[in-house]
Amino acid sequence: PPRSTLFPYTTLFRSVRLIIPDYWSGNYGVEARVNSGEGGAFEFPAVSERDWHLAAEIKRDKTTLKGFAPVLVQRLDVEDLVIRLAAPFTMNVAVEWKDAPKDGPQRANIALRPDGDTAAENIYGTQQDDGTVRLEDVYPGTYRVDAYGYKAQGYHLASVLFAGEERFGQPVDIINASLPLRLIFEQGNGSIRGTIENCGNAEVALWAADTATRDSYFRLTACDPAGHFEFADLHPGEYYAAAFAAVVDRYQLQTPDFLRLVMAQSAHVRVEKGSMVSIDLKPIPWPE
Repeated sequence: PPRSTLFPYTTLFRSVRLIIPDYWSGNYGVEARVNSGEGGAFEFPAVSERDWHLAAEIKRDKTTLKGFAPVLVQRLDVEDLVIRLAAPFTMNVAVEWKDAPKDGPQRANIALRPDGDTAAENIYGTQQDDGTVRLEDVYPGTYRVDAYGYKAQGYHLASVLFAGEERFGQPVDIINASLPLRLIFEQGNGSIRGTIENCGNAEVALWAADTATRDSYFRLTACDPAGHFEFADLHPGEYYAAAFAAVVDRYQLQTPDFLRLVMAQSAHVRVEKGSMVSIDLKPIPWPE
């Protein structure tokens, strides 16, 4: 295949990685590594045509500075790319559980998921006894906030306040720890119940609607002898549901590409706060 040469320049970094992006799994295969030379210049020779990610880092004292950049390699050499490095910081996230007992068992698990074309890693944290979540090693970038309750059945994330503005379901530009991030959980989860015609050994898959574009929510269940099934404790929102007489590949079933293949044959369901939705499904064939 055609090959190109990458000539990025910066004066700050030392180690650079050329990475094959895998958006679904979150795992990125490192294709090549180089160290920058004088003035920060580096080169990856003979690079295949495709989308790539670049990740650069240097350790100074006890701090690791990192930077990330996407790059599209086509027929010509790619030159004059710049990766800007930044130091990590720690964020303290406030968590509120509406109408929950003060000393209840609720705990929040939070993930900052990098948004867009980047090899930056997810950042995770768990709510502490003081009610806050401490997120460490956060690098400046654009993130989506994902959170769920631990030992908090019936609750869902209802609000993401960043710098006092509602950013639920939207990307957030986090540059440093100076702007407050507050998450609010509320009660009122819903459920989906239904029947499958001639169920047999069929299984039902449920995807959150935004899984079509990003990694999100997935469940799989079987019907009972009478053909009934149920998905309980669902966050309010839109979902797709489909029944399969036989599940051929459980990993493939969870990917956004698979949902796109079966979306037209799936039931589109909206779950309101505290509601129960009924649907009837017929098994559909596994796509080839």
